[in-house]
Amino acid sequence: MSQRNDRKLTRELLIYDWLRCGQRKLPVCLEKDAGAERLLKDHLYQQLPMEVPGLYFPKERNRFFKQTVFYRFSAEFFSELGVATTGPSCFAFLAEREESLFRLQKVVPFAY
Repeated sequence: MSQRNDRKLTRELLIYDWLRCGQRKLPVCLEKDAGAERLLKDHLYQQLPMEVPGLYFPKERNRFFKQTVFYRFSAEFFSELGVATTGPSCFAFLAEREESLFRLQKVVPFAY
């Protein structure tokens, strides 16, 4: 895989799939910077409002951030998924599962 031109996008697709399946930690072969995830979560905790309708209310905010996995993806990756972005963006992998055949983790895009 290290010789492919699209290795960065392929790696991001693997990470997305891994997290969508409900895994909270990346395997060593996909880890890049373990501290970056924590920094992103801290940044979002400080920047997001006390309430985001449909996701959490003020009383649920701390639990939302403890249970949600945030991961920053490239603009190319968002484009590949058909999600328009206008700056730094990430996906929030929620603790809830979809009501579908595969019961994947619910995912919400965040721009910050």
